Amino acid sequence: MKKEDTCKNQWIFHMKQEDGVSVIESLEIAPTRQGCPGHPKTIEALVRDIPVDKLDLDALYRTTCGMNLADCVSAIKAKAG
Repeated sequence: MKKEDTCKNQWIFHMKQEDGVSVIESLEIAPTRQGCPGHPKTIEALVRDIPVDKLDLDALYRTTCGMNLADCVSAIKAKAG
């Protein structure tokens, strides 16, 4: 199995503002041809309605994925800041 078959390379964040804070309203992770469909659903559930600043980027960057949640959150923070 190649990583192209399992890596989630399209992450669509739906954001909202609450009292001047960027909050992840929901997240859609595009499906791939193979791989467990439960993993994206778990990630989506964990970040739903969470303020971006509450996510631990250091912990997220310890993953070894090429496209991971840490990269996405870092980009959102940079855009909001």
